[in-house]
Amino acid sequence: MKTFMLILISVLSLAATKSKVKPTAATTALAAGQWHSEAHFKLNGIPMPPSDDKNCVTKEETKDVKKAIEESLARNDCKLITWVMKKETVDATVSCANDDFSADGTLKGTFSQKKYDLAGDIQGKHKLLGKARAHVKLTGEWIGECKQ
Repeated sequence: MKTFMLILISVLSLAATKSKVKPTAATTALAAGQWHSEAHFKLNGIPMPPSDDKNCVTKEETKDVKKAIEESLARNDCKLITWVMKKETVDATVSCANDDFSADGTLKGTFSQKKYDLAGDIQGKHKLLGKARAHVKLTGEWIGECKQ
């Protein structure tokens, strides 16, 4: 989960501050344990080096996916605008803004206890890059119990 949040934030930082989170269905908890995550990015159509990571997710971190995402986004000048989760399908929008960038993005896909497969597009303006558009593909899967 930590890796997922960091990946999501790094993508959103390239690309959104007004809004209210709309109430939606309950979220699906992730399984606690060791997770393997991958992220593939395209920035203005150019593929960026992918990231690949493994990390241990605690039971506390798995209880509410939406809450964890909101907290992580808030630490990075972003807000979750909409969050709709029906069964295992996620449809979310995000807005971020600070002195270096402003952008809006979407993230859609599937999210279950032991696997996620999400894709999103982010559009905005970056202080150094100017107009930027990013596409991200995020995948992760539970691979076992955490090793002490």
